Amino acid sequence: MDTHQIPIQRLKNIIIIFFLSLALVSFLLHIFTPQAHPVKLMKNFLKKGKNLPLITMVTKWANAEVKNNSFTGTVLVPKGVNDFVLAGPYEPFFPGQYELSFNITPQCSDQVIGQMDAVSRFSKSFYETDDILAKKEGETQTVTMPFEGDFSWNYEFRVKSNGACSFEINSGKVVRKSFSWRLLGESIKMKLRSK
Repeated sequence: MDTHQIPIQRLKNIIIIFFLSLALVSFLLHIFTPQAHPVKLMKNFLKKGKNLPLITMVTKWANAEVKNNSFTGTVLVPKGVNDFVLAGPYEPFFPGQYELSFNITPQCSDQVIGQMDAVSRFSKSFYETDDILAKKEGETQTVTMPFEGDFSWNYEFRVKSNGACSFEINSGKVVRKSFSWRLLGESIKMKLRSK
């Protein structure tokens, strides 16, 4: 037998065991938390980044306007709106370190125009909140916010305008920087204790 076949076969077995374990964990989480859709969990685990569907996240009370009808869209936020303009997408994510970012184009300079945050459990668990600072009028800028999240089936990323000036939200993205097995284990224990 070729000596290279043994390590390759061992690597294949490790990969198969890893994905079967991941599928089992997703299935068990779905049993204890029916809202945790196993397919969405697997997709969000395998993909490190997710573009946010801004067009579906525009809040009905924000008086914001969608500039184009692509999946991500561009959201126009008029001056004077003092409310949440984006909320969603209510998706499951595994625990770990993440970074939330939005590309915005403000119509003012050097002032706080709102806040962004990461929440779950229908806004009962706050992970992080950060101010959105407009740097230069008319120039697109990226605002980012790191956060550590636990296992949740309904992550919501929100943008709140304070009404100081109008701005566009051109895109949004959440990227997983690292995965936390420790937090996953704690989340599973907490779910088992609550049953």
